[in-house]
Amino acid sequence: MTDRELLEAAAKAADYCVLPFYGRNDGKLYFASGDEFNPLTDDGDALRLACDLGLRIFPIARTETGATCSAIGSVTGERISEVRDSSIDTRTATRRAIVRAAAEIGANS
Repeated sequence: MTDRELLEAAAKAADYCVLPFYGRNDGKLYFASGDEFNPLTDDGDALRLACDLGLRIFPIARTETGATCSAIGSVTGERISEVRDSSIDTRTATRRAIVRAAAEIGANS
C-alpha cells in the first residue's frame, strides 16, 4: 500500500472528510479547510488520529522476538500494528504505526 493509500484509509477510519489535491496538484490530502492531512509527517495529525480512533500508543515496545518496535493497540489491548525499522527514529516509527493501524481499521469498516 502506498503512503497516499494509507492516508486515505486512515482518514476513512476516522470519518474525516479529506480531499485529494483540493485545487493543488501535489498528490497530498487536504481537509475542506485547506489544511494538509498527513499524520505520517505531522505529530499533531497523528495524535488527533490516534485519539479519534481510541488507539493505545506504545512508542517503545517489543516484538515477539524481542526486537524494539513502535506498536499501536486497540482499546482492548489487541496489537493492531507495529513498525520495527532501525533506520528511522521512534517518533517517525510511531506515526507510521498509527497510520497503519488506522488504515487497518478503515479497511475493515
